[in-house]
Amino acid sequence: MSELTDEQKKLIAENYKSIPDLTRLTQIVSGDDTIDGRSKIGRSIRKFMVDQGLNYQTSKHSKVEEIILTDEEKEFLNSHAGQDMSSIQLAELLWPNKEIKKLSKEQRVVADYIKNHHPDFVKSEESAVGTRYSPPKALSRSIKKINDFAGKDLDENKLQMQDRKAAESLMNFLSSPRFLQVINNYGSQEDRELFEAEFVRCVWDKPDLTSDEINLYINVCMDYINLKHIEQQKAKLNMMFDDAQDQQEFTIRLTEILKTKSEEYNQCASRMDKLITKLNGDRAKRVASRNQQNASILNIVQLFQEEQERGIMVKMAEMQKKVVRKEADELESMGEWKSRVLGVKKDYFAKDFSTYSQLLKWCHHSDVNEVKKYTLKKLKERIEEKELKLGPTHLELLLSDLPTIDIYKKFFTSYSHACSQAGVRPMLYRNLDESFFTQEGFDNLEIVIDTRENNPLPFKNTKKFALDFADYTASGTKYDYTFVERKSESDFKSTMSYNFPRFRKEMARAKAMDSYVFVVVDSSIQKIKKQNHFSPHPANLKFIFHNMKALCHEFPETCQFVFSGNRTSSMDLIQRILYFGRKIWYCDLQYHIDARNYGLARRQSKKKTQQNSRYKQRAS
Repeated sequence: MSELTDEQKKLIAENYKSIPDLTRLTQIVSGDDTIDGRSKIGRSIRKFMVDQGLNYQTSKHSKVEEIILTDEEKEFLNSHAGQDMSSIQLAELLWPNKEIKKLSKEQRVVADYIKNHHPDFVKSEESAVGTRYSPPKALSRSIKKINDFAGKDLDENKLQMQDRKAAESLMNFLSSPRFLQVINNYGSQEDRELFEAEFVRCVWDKPDLTSDEINLYINVCMDYINLKHIEQQKAKLNMMFDDAQDQQEFTIRLTEILKTKSEEYNQCASRMDKLITKLNGDRAKRVASRNQQNASILNIVQLFQEEQERGIMVKMAEMQKKVVRKEADELESMGEWKSRVLGVKKDYFAKDFSTYSQLLKWCHHSDVNEVKKYTLKKLKERIEEKELKLGPTHLELLLSDLPTIDIYKKFFTSYSHACSQAGVRPMLYRNLDESFFTQEGFDNLEIVIDTRENNPLPFKNTKKFALDFADYTASGTKYDYTFVERKSESDFKSTMSYNFPRFRKEMARAKAMDSYVFVVVDSSIQKIKKQNHFSPHPANLKFIFHNMKALCHEFPETCQFVFSGNRTSSMDLIQRILYFGRKIWYCDLQYHIDARNYGLARRQSKKKTQQNSRYKQRAS
């Protein structure tokens, strides 16, 4: 530290009261406006002022004092926790003389107390108050987020260089200051999970993003949350509008608010589209420019010099040589080799099919032994590729373009026999009760409806009760731990995408209670695909169906999905499910429904469906 002159000491003594800030006082005493209190002369000034007992101020913020609730304040919270007030409203009542801000120390103390002592009264929009988001520090956690949110199946031990680079970049993106600031500002755990899921889905495969592009993608994901909140607000306003039909002035006001919310929704969606278009356009130009550079001989040589990449390239070259050598041997052994060039091999379709209908046609009209060999091979490939412990369900076979259960029954006497040859047993293995579709008279069946079911089905004999999970169950002697979770098409898509983590927890609770849940969807696979194709904002159905299949394999003894076709069919189906209860656990209900509707549990062509429709009309 430098020694202060008498003149500098006198200047400090005369001005410290009018200029209490140490940085500014240092600049005046030294005559240099670029230094602060951390410089040599600044430390000398601080020491002099401490020795003389002179007060000064620094730019360092003082630590906020800990808040310890008194017995009286705890009693107040105990008595008001269940009165539909948020933690910030309770904090304002506790400390009326303080300015309570969002996520302030006061709000977090109140939120923590309610979460620890009255968890049932914690509002969903405050479920994450007081907790900090923890970004992934290990590559395995980054890969898991990619698999969960982007529908991928990456294996840490089998990563390609490009995927490894993407996973490493994602860890940096999720640790960026603005991402952490934005996600920690959300008080709802559901909002945090949706924000993180959409961000990972958007950026995981773009390791070359700039800082500005990362910020733009954060803005896009914030708009996803805004759209969700606006939709929820519109739904509440519509319910209020329906309840206030007789109050003209109120309905006019509600109409104006609804119009404002609709405009806000459209503006938000438009802003998202523009941002996404800009991001895709800018990055496309950069990628095209980089591809031109990578085409140079120099870069190819540099890439080859990397040991890992060199090993991969050598292995690919050796494999290519083997393929060429084998093809050459086959050509030399054939007299009529031109027929192979101009035509198709006899067993071409046994190895590859351009459409699913060609696969089904080939299975029904080809040699029995050849079909058995091929279909068993495809089943084994599915089981080994996905590391399945149980055989795929009827839905999984259809969604994976694999032979149907009826084909396996035709050539292996039963689907269970085919699975046993593949080394597993079917996930859904029981036979359905013969009277399931013919049973009548459900008037005496009392159905319990969850109090949170917004639009319940109009069953005749019902009562409301808060269920731990699912929407419907039977009451009285018919209750046997069988539950039904009903989903509209939009609910199904959201549940299997950004609400997937929450639904997994719900199934975990059902498993812990030894219960079985039928997830009934008011639509069909065909309808969902068709409507998604024409939607202005199509969903990632591949990701959605992947999550559905993964959930079934994670909880094989707890749940299965059934697509009823529409709301009316769901009402009939749910009554039958709750009536038969435990008798139909582990029955492939979707297979039997499709078999009843179409004669065979397989997908049909559009022409065949139209023929069936005309046949039913003539029969009626």
